[in-house]
Amino acid sequence: MLIPLAAGFALAHLNYAWVPGVRSAAKMVSSVSTVLLVVLMVALNFKTLVGTLGSFAVGTYLLYLLIIIGAAYLIGAVDTPTQNVFALGSAGRNVPACLIVAGASMSDPAVTVMLIVAFVLNLVVLLGLARAMRPKAPAAAGL
Repeated sequence: MLIPLAAGFALAHLNYAWVPGVRSAAKMVSSVSTVLLVVLMVALNFKTLVGTLGSFAVGTYLLYLLIIIGAAYLIGAVDTPTQNVFALGSAGRNVPACLIVAGASMSDPAVTVMLIVAFVLNLVVLLGLARAMRPKAPAAAGL
């Protein structure tokens, strides 16, 4: 994980004409890989995923997520942009890294399914929260 991160930082400081193209390609590969990962994990564990709907796992994780967001928002109370970054950043867990660890060390599909549920809940909650925290554009005069 450190080698691609270091390479990205090094490329960001270069002023070559091809760097923006590499950045665009990396963003596309990253986005497609993430979507593919989620789709395949849901498809491979669909039966277990449906089984979580009757449990308290989804509600418990959602409560945990909201507590983390609230606590981080209060910690970043210095100014509004800091609060927003703290709230969104603390709740945005690195689920793909957790999936790698879970897949390599655990044979229980319920662990992978719970990580998928957490990932989907994170996306839904954080996208809604980011939209709500977005600065409002000033209204156009005379329209």
